[in-house]
Amino acid sequence: MDGWKIALFGTNQYYEIADDSTVDLSTLGVTNPMTDDSWLKFYIKGMSPHKEPYGENEERIGGIQVHNPAQIQTFEIEFIPFVFPDDMDQYEGLFALLRNKYIYLFKGEYNFTNWSIHPDGKAIRISAMPSTEDDYENGIKVVKIKARKEKPVV
Repeated sequence: MDGWKIALFGTNQYYEIADDSTVDLSTLGVTNPMTDDSWLKFYIKGMSPHKEPYGENEERIGGIQVHNPAQIQTFEIEFIPFVFPDDMDQYEGLFALLRNKYIYLFKGEYNFTNWSIHPDGKAIRISAMPSTEDDYENGIKVVKIKARKEKPVV
């Protein structure tokens, strides 16, 4: 199968995260999310990183617009399409996971020497906004998630 394998975990239990939105895997009670049954594994086409301004950036002091340096890290995650009806259990599992209050992302195979989503031994907590596009002719569902780290970079 083409793509990279990542792992997602959803819970309603709160775990404190660092300023970079990371949490130690040991805090989440896992050593390797790629082999742990409580983490769901998915194949993705890619996870395009972006930095977006955090806040309005419209603050004015004495009539002068002031630059807001805070940014938020976002990712557009495109999943390998879910085939109907074979992959519907995975599709339903993903959306059940997203009903949890806290979502954690583990980079899994999506790791590069010059860029990493998070350091080894950690996962990041994200806010996720999913979208689904049905391709009836090919019998697939194309799912994308716009995810963002929960804490801004200042």
